[in-house]
Amino acid sequence: MPAQRSESERRSIAALAYILGPLTGIACILLYRDDQYVGFHAWQSLLLGAFVALAVVALDAVPLLGLGMVFFLFLGAGLLSLLLMWQAWSGRWFVLPLLGDVALEIVNRHGAPD
Repeated sequence: MPAQRSESERRSIAALAYILGPLTGIACILLYRDDQYVGFHAWQSLLLGAFVALAVVALDAVPLLGLGMVFFLFLGAGLLSLLLMWQAWSGRWFVLPLLGDVALEIVNRHGAPD
């Protein structure tokens, strides 16, 4: 039987999934399997972190210009993470294009036990 959490606690945990990107995303996936809201934000955080990591690797292949682009990528990813934390804390299912759709599909496929 899933643990009963208050709505405030669920929103706080979902927001924390974005703090350290993939690390906190994985932790939330493993610790809060029974909660679709937390799971969605955890998967979205994990997928965003993986996307940023792949983009950094791709940009490292571009001499000189790539380094400057990586700075802006990290800046944008940091600001996006802050926005996503705020949305999660506010109780919204803020779905990023593509990544959020994949996160929703994963959560809906596995579902939360009743």
